[in-house]
Amino acid sequence: MRSVIIAAAIIMTACSWEPGDGAMVEKTPVQESPATAASADKTAGTEKTGIYIARGSFSGGESLDGRDVYRIGWSARDEFERIEIDIRKGRWDGRGSGDSTGAPCRFTVSREDFPARLLVLVNGTRMFSAGPPEIAPGGLVEGFYRIVYLDDAGSMFAFDVDADTEFEVFETCDPARIVIDVRGVHAGSRSGPQEAFSLRSLSWRPGEGPGHFEERLLRAGAERTRILRDDAGDFCVEEGWYATRDEAEKRQEIFGGKGIALFIEERGIGDIPRHMTSGHK
Repeated sequence: MRSVIIAAAIIMTACSWEPGDGAMVEKTPVQESPATAASADKTAGTEKTGIYIARGSFSGGESLDGRDVYRIGWSARDEFERIEIDIRKGRWDGRGSGDSTGAPCRFTVSREDFPARLLVLVNGTRMFSAGPPEIAPGGLVEGFYRIVYLDDAGSMFAFDVDADTEFEVFETCDPARIVIDVRGVHAGSRSGPQEAFSLRSLSWRPGEGPGHFEERLLRAGAERTRILRDDAGDFCVEEGWYATRDEAEKRQEIFGGKGIALFIEERGIGDIPRHMTSGHK
């Protein structure tokens, strides 16, 4: 499995956290500024700054092992929706997880389009006690799913989000927590392509199949692979997405010559991949 390199961890200082009230509110779009509209890769701070990005990623945490993704919570505020990911020390004595002191383990949270989602990778986790978060319908965060990650020292999961959103991430210690805030922007204010041509596999039932197919793609020269949930709750592997059908067809021909069948699907920023079976044309 390819190695995942995450940006250097921040030095932990005083940590703070404001608990959510759990109340659902209506979407209140805010104007997006050029600064927040740009792609960026940032280091997560230790408190909320109000600096959001529309594309890119946040990373942070410390090099740790034997941790547990213990709880994932969701709540709504007046101007944003909050996701909280609690990290605890794993216990192997059958008594559940240990304490949540210190910093979270290394993580990265990335915004992606086609479909619109936040992808979370947490390294150093060998347990996943968390159940799906309770997310109220009609909000900016629209769904949650885990992705089978072929590494016993890591966890990968994703949140479907509204296409017209941006996000910020910070971390806390004591308790060790990753906090993701998502807010809305005016429709159409995010720059970039509004549709793309995805070069993807057929659909698989949940399991290790997509991960092994992704590895096969990587060995064949793919560089931007993703595992995505389709509209039936199954999974597909995307080799990459392209601005034109011609580009996608050229890549399709390359992989076809290596014995790997891929299919072209046109999608908008927030469109969920369609369920495709062996009878697809």
